[in-house]
Amino acid sequence: MEHLCNVATAIEADRIMALLETNDIACYRMEKGAGSYLSVTMGMSLTGYDIYVDESKIEDAQALIAEIEEVE
Repeated sequence: MEHLCNVATAIEADRIMALLETNDIACYRMEKGAGSYLSVTMGMSLTGYDIYVDESKIEDAQALIAEIEEVE
């Protein structure tokens, strides 16, 4: 798996992951450092959420992310 991006909120991570999965790109998210602990205790991660995708699909995933950024 290869790092795709880091986003600030779990909602944003879920939105991106749903788009990736809809396009048959396997992915998962992970919090950095103490982020997992902070997610449980504070309800959010101060370090954001990293999204990882299959290495063979990284270019497709990056193209989808670029489309999202153009719309916003």
